[in-house]
Amino acid sequence: MICYALRFPEMARMLALRGRECVAAPSGWGSRRSESGTLANDDQSARALENGCYVVAPDQTGNIYIGHSMIVDPLGRTVVDLGTK
Repeated sequence: MICYALRFPEMARMLALRGRECVAAPSGWGSRRSESGTLANDDQSARALENGCYVVAPDQTGNIYIGHSMIVDPLGRTVVDLGTK
């Protein structure tokens, strides 16, 4: 999945139904949108929990990006959050 597609459950559901145990969702969430970090975290947790799979979500850092690359487990818990660097 790529960036904004994470907001919509259908693609993650199709991947899970095809047997995926881990979904990668690289992103470029911008820091100018104050809510983007919170929504991104919520979306990653929701996709993991809904589908019982891991979500690996690398995000760009620096310039206008917020970072916080993360891995979320099938129960929606953040396993790793790399912060803003």
